[in-house]
Amino acid sequence: MTSAEYKRLLGFARRGEETLLDHYGATNPAEFFAVATECFFTQPHELAAEHHELFGVLTRLFGQDPRDWLPKSINATGSSDTDVVP
Repeated sequence: MTSAEYKRLLGFARRGEETLLDHYGATNPAEFFAVATECFFTQPHELAAEHHELFGVLTRLFGQDPRDWLPKSINATGSSDTDVVP
């Protein structure tokens, strides 16, 4: 599974397409793991949404789900994705 995600990132990087995962991760599989791990802990909600299977692998590997203790990111309006609009 992670091999497929690595190849996917490699394709995005070659085409110059923006992705959630930093293109540096396309350097080699070890850097892919480092980039995916950083994203897992800093942007877990986004990673789970865009790379669900990769997120699942990392959740099992690390034995935790950072979404449990990190709020969703703040959007352009300054409110969090969990704010309720009346």
